[in-house]
Amino acid sequence: MYKILPYLYLGTANAVYEQDLLAKHKITDILNCVSDEVDNAFPDDYTYHNYEFKDTHQCYILDKMDEIFDIVNSVKDAGNKNIVIHCIDGKAVSPSIIIAYMLLSASKKNQFLPAKKAINYVKSKNISINPNDNFLIQISKLEKKLFGETSLGNIGGGNKKKKNNNNNRRR
Repeated sequence: MYKILPYLYLGTANAVYEQDLLAKHKITDILNCVSDEVDNAFPDDYTYHNYEFKDTHQCYILDKMDEIFDIVNSVKDAGNKNIVIHCIDGKAVSPSIIIAYMLLSASKKNQFLPAKKAINYVKSKNISINPNDNFLIQISKLEKKLFGETSLGNIGGGNKKKKNNNNNRRR
């Protein structure tokens, strides 16, 4: 389990079955990105938020990001809670969700956070993340929607970096 932000952890399916580890990190909420594959081990002890994302090129995560943002922020705002976001191996789905959360969080504070910087930050906490091209394209689209440009270059053949000429990028 990797601490990404003071209240936000990245985990694996194995990690959320280790109650001692969850207690050590004061986890109160578990966002299970793969609830169709990984059971909620301790439903009486933790608040679970279940999603059925797949590490495929057809899975669309952005439709649920506003809802997930609200869940993570409610944990953050409580001040005495922590949340772990997990998928099977903690390499693709859950890091992509965390990176999208970070972009949304920056945007709502009128701050600019390049996706590339967010990805590198998460990698610095867990070097083995590997979002598939589909998730990277979605992150790039989210970045462009929020900030008017993408820092990820040409992913999947269609997302060239383009500066916004209207100078409405938030910093």
